[in-house]
Amino acid sequence: MNVPSRPRHRTWWKLLLLVPLALMCNLPLTPQGPPGISPESAATMTALFAQVPTLIPTLRAATATPVQPLVMTPTAALPTPPGPLREGGTVVAQRRAEPPLIDGNLDDWPGLPYLADRVIYGADQWSGPQDVSARFAVAWDNQHLYLAARITDDVYAHPPSATGYNLFRGDALEIVLDRDLYGDFSTASLNDDDYHLGLSPGVNTPGNNPEAYLWFPQGLRGPRPQVTIAARATGQGGGYVMEIAIPWDVLGGRPQTGSYVGFAFRVSDNDQPQQPAQNSMVSNVGPPHIYNKPTTWGNLVLIP
Repeated sequence: MNVPSRPRHRTWWKLLLLVPLALMCNLPLTPQGPPGISPESAATMTALFAQVPTLIPTLRAATATPVQPLVMTPTAALPTPPGPLREGGTVVAQRRAEPPLIDGNLDDWPGLPYLADRVIYGADQWSGPQDVSARFAVAWDNQHLYLAARITDDVYAHPPSATGYNLFRGDALEIVLDRDLYGDFSTASLNDDDYHLGLSPGVNTPGNNPEAYLWFPQGLRGPRPQVTIAARATGQGGGYVMEIAIPWDVLGGRPQTGSYVGFAFRVSDNDQPQQPAQNSMVSNVGPPHIYNKPTTWGNLVLIP
């Protein structure tokens, strides 16, 4: 008995329907986030003192793939680093034969070679370099690390409530130092060899009760009255200059001459003279730059 076979065209029709379904299963899925927020967006000091981390847009697109650390080519002026350096660039601090006079007059500084105009917080509230930016220099001797800075600022705002722990809520400078750059080169979180120091130009006007406050290491947190600060208004909008001498013991002791440490210089900006606020922050190290992630900072080297 011959049994009639089923028409084959029906079987092929079913297989054809399965092809697009299989292809759809292999489509890449793109994660969706809040509109306008870059995956590399970073919380800064404001998030440190808030219950919910603050995410911010950055002005420059960040690469989606990890960037390998740079290895600096030694020059006649700089010592050879013992390993790779961090991506944020290197600031050079030259030894001073005579300490600068900390008086807010920058005539005894040969120049301010470094620029801080990379927005790392509050990009939506930053209107350009005239809003806040800075030029600065770093020097050292056996007793101190020295800073000199000229800050462009359209509105000077440092209310009385932006002092001590809340110093960052007014116009102010910050520096961070990773003392053990190569011992924890890949460590992304703060530990006891990382120092975060705030430097206020003064309450209401530059030069009126300037102060220094150490946020990290957390176990050493508190005011640092031994830091010498001179600040004065420049007469251009809310601009000001600062000259600072930081004893090395505030920063965990003096590094060896020729050694590299992690470093970043930042300027916090408040545009509301009567209200404590951090509207934006600029740095010499651009995004991705996270206040408490040393792997996103730059470098500092002490030269003779």
